[in-house]
Amino acid sequence: MQRGAVAHPDQAGGPARGQTPPRRAPELIRLQAVLRAARFHGIDLDIRDFAGEPDDPAPSIPALARWVEENGGTARGMRLQWRDLVRLRDVPPVVLMFADGSAGLMVGADEAGGVVWLADPFASPEAPPVAIDANFSHLRKFWVIL
Repeated sequence: MQRGAVAHPDQAGGPARGQTPPRRAPELIRLQAVLRAARFHGIDLDIRDFAGEPDDPAPSIPALARWVEENGGTARGMRLQWRDLVRLRDVPPVVLMFADGSAGLMVGADEAGGVVWLADPFASPEAPPVAIDANFSHLRKFWVIL
C-alpha cells in the first residue's frame, strides 16, 4: 500500500495473491472517472463522443467539463486545498484529477480523521473505497470536477 493510503475498515484486500492490478493509461482513468460520476447523475456518456485537445496527452479538465455539459450535465474544474477537500460532506462522487495525469473518485470525506475516501474508477460500484490522507503522493497537486 502506498504511503498515505489507509485501508478502509471493510476492505477485503487487493488483488489475489501473486496477481497485480492492471496498469491503465492516465487518459483512460480520467475518462472512466468522469463516466462513473456522470452515471451517478443519470448521464450516460460515451467515450467515443469525447473530443479532447490534440496537444493534450491526457484529457484536460476544460475538455472533460465541456464533454459533460454537452451531454446535459454540469461540471466545473477548481483547484482546492486539502483542508477544503476533507470538508466536503454529503456530496455525490467528485472526480479528482491527479498530478500524474490520472484520476480518482472521491466518495466521502472525514474531516476529523483527515482522510477522503477514494474509489477506483474501474472497480465495481460495490468495491469498498480506500481512505487517503494528505500524504498520498498523487494528491500533492490536484483539481476537482464537481
